[in-house]
Amino acid sequence: MENLTQAEMALLREIWRCEAATVRQLAEAIYGSSVDSKTAAVLKLLQRMMAKGYVDCRRSERPHVYVAAITQEQYLKLQLQELADLHCDGKLAPLATTLVQTKGFNQRQRRQLRDLIDRLWPNDDDGPNGATGHD
Repeated sequence: MENLTQAEMALLREIWRCEAATVRQLAEAIYGSSVDSKTAAVLKLLQRMMAKGYVDCRRSERPHVYVAAITQEQYLKLQLQELADLHCDGKLAPLATTLVQTKGFNQRQRRQLRDLIDRLWPNDDDGPNGATGHD
């Protein structure tokens, strides 16, 4: 998928937050105003985002309602894979390792991360499908 601009990303975050919204609602949320120039700007952004595959429009409703075509989790996965492809030969382990080392997780966050890993790979110390993750 094509990357989003900062303005498009702000709009997608707002759609995720409210789950579905009209152009006027989005203009009010993003710009604090729903005057014609602001709604026109939001509509143009939404059209670009629809072309990129990030937003869908419910045209059967009046006024039209816009919804995310991708979840926040799906978006993050795409972004992480793009980073891995660009900087780590497609491998995600170096990104995860760097994040954990750089972020300085507190004890609760480290416990949550361990619990997540144990839930995802309960009987496999080497990761999914036997992959070592040491690439």
